[in-house]
Amino acid sequence: MELTTAERALAARIGMDPVVLMMVKGEGDLLAQLECFGNSANRALADGVSILVNGGPEAQRQVKRLAALLNPEGYQVFTFALQRERGRDRIGILKSTDQWDILRCRGSNGGNYDIDCDDLLVRLQEWDRRFGLKITGADLSWVEAEFIHPPEDFSELANEVYEFVPDVVDQGTGRVEDLALSMKLENVLFLWWD
Repeated sequence: MELTTAERALAARIGMDPVVLMMVKGEGDLLAQLECFGNSANRALADGVSILVNGGPEAQRQVKRLAALLNPEGYQVFTFALQRERGRDRIGILKSTDQWDILRCRGSNGGNYDIDCDDLLVRLQEWDRRFGLKITGADLSWVEAEFIHPPEDFSELANEVYEFVPDVVDQGTGRVEDLALSMKLENVLFLWWD
């Protein structure tokens, strides 16, 4: 497999090592330049790429594997456009050393609750200081992160999450206790606004 002329031009334009782009290309289909939304609905092209991959657990394994290889090289790896009903997800590879740029790029927010991206960043960074978070996925209305140092009391955190993101319980787990159990079993913080 080789990079096409257009793919080599893309690598040069966004400052991505062609070897990295070749590695990413081998992971999926429909390689494209990554789109970002920032704090608006306007799309902009980012210094990164995206690929379409098989969804669900396989996509999560690919994110972990690519992140282990690419984070030290200055890239952030994450899922974003989940098409689970079609069995496909999109993985983004953003040229950045700051994981919070993933949320800035995707414009993640809780707009239904007047929570903009900056508000979301403040809360996540506070939880990051307490538990250590590794962002593994984000899009306009959701964020997923793994705990590096899981909380001792998931019940306490579940109450904080419910206060900040009611939809994750009201339209998700059904009970705060079930949210706490889910976070503990999966070692994942998932925020989602309808």
